[in-house]
Amino acid sequence: MGERIRIKDKGHHGTHFDFPVPSVEPEVYYDDVAQEIIIVGTGNLSYYDVEIESATTWYVYISTQVNGYYDAIDVSFLPSDTYTITIDTSLGLSYEGEFIVN
Repeated sequence: MGERIRIKDKGHHGTHFDFPVPSVEPEVYYDDVAQEIIIVGTGNLSYYDVEIESATTWYVYISTQVNGYYDAIDVSFLPSDTYTITIDTSLGLSYEGEFIVN
């Protein structure tokens, strides 16, 4: 499946409701052979919003929405660099991690 990208919880944003939040933190992998990011969701959401940005230039290469269960993002066109992946949920939770394309 590739190398796991460690993501950190950036916190809860954008809502003032105080309710229990189901587990929505996905597992994220970078498969350097298939050249794709794999997102394994919990199934508690129908989708995740994903942004992939160069850590060097801050250029956003990918901004997309992926399935909340399982999805893959083609990153074969990314130049060698370190990238930040940000995953936002409809519940206002945000996660962030880094990966390197050689």
